[in-house]
Amino acid sequence: FGGGENRSGFTVNVIPPASLGTNEISTSVTSLNLFPNPATENAVLNYNASVAGNHQIVISDISGKIISAESFAAQKGNNSKAISLNEMSTGIYILSVTDESGNAQHLRLIKE
Repeated sequence: FGGGENRSGFTVNVIPPASLGTNEISTSVTSLNLFPNPATENAVLNYNASVAGNHQIVISDISGKIISAESFAAQKGNNSKAISLNEMSTGIYILSVTDESGNAQHLRLIKE
């Protein structure tokens, strides 16, 4: 820094750009759409699956407690699933769709 003095107190480490990458998780479940939302009695979940297989729909409350879970055979392409909300209390929930690889997509579900 101009004076020829040695100063310490900090260290600069240069990290190669290649080591800063992230691992992207790919899922076969995309384009989730839930309507109506908020809902009172029933809702319809629509989504696209890039491959056919067993998928699981899980509805959890905001504390993580599972309210309902259902597995079904999804087809490649567009899928539609009716969801009954009659047994659920009014509140905010998380709806998750998980593919066979264990990768999930999540939506917020509001029950009025």
